[in-house]
Amino acid sequence: MADDEYFTVLPTSCTIPTRGALAVYCGDKPRRRADGCTSIPLRAPLLLMPQDMWSDPDETMLKVAHVLNRHAAVFFPSAADRQAEHDRAVLAGER
Repeated sequence: MADDEYFTVLPTSCTIPTRGALAVYCGDKPRRRADGCTSIPLRAPLLLMPQDMWSDPDETMLKVAHVLNRHAAVFFPSAADRQAEHDRAVLAGER
């Protein structure tokens, strides 16, 4: 771990004693199969944040989810096309 990193991954002994913790859920997007059915992959919590950890937990988690969504192709190959379209729109001055 570099000393200048803002985000790190470390074990924690943090427990969540009260209800209401927020989670960023992660999972691939639903896909339409050739037979017309929709396959919905499992979604699971990727990041948990107990209430009262930050002054505005809802806004903090929304910001984290936004950053993760912008870089979803790092985690999900299916997001690469969406990222390519976003990049094209940014370069074209549409966003």
